[in-house]
Amino acid sequence: ALASADIVLSRAGASTLGAYPLFGLPAVLVPYPYAWRYQKVNADFLVNQGAALMITDEHLSTQLVPAITELFSQPEKLESMRAAMKSLAHPEASQRLAALVRELAENSPRKGKAR
Repeated sequence: ALASADIVLSRAGASTLGAYPLFGLPAVLVPYPYAWRYQKVNADFLVNQGAALMITDEHLSTQLVPAITELFSQPEKLESMRAAMKSLAHPEASQRLAALVRELAENSPRKGKAR
């Protein structure tokens, strides 16, 4: 579903946001107001990168339709957001992390010693 989307509307939890850069999906984020503040921090980061817009829960009913309408009426802004989101992707991250863990294990002074 994400691969065929033009834009995504979602909360701003880290697990949710993880896939958007891979697909270059511009986002309209609505941080969950009762999740301490981490969702707002996540949303702020993507907004500052130019990859997302943020709407607070309290303004959702009045700002959502105008925000999406504006995005779809400005293809250059949508494309800019798509490029900004795509620039945050690290599709090779799991392989790099695995290689780092392997390297650390191989160079460990405890290598081969039973615990």
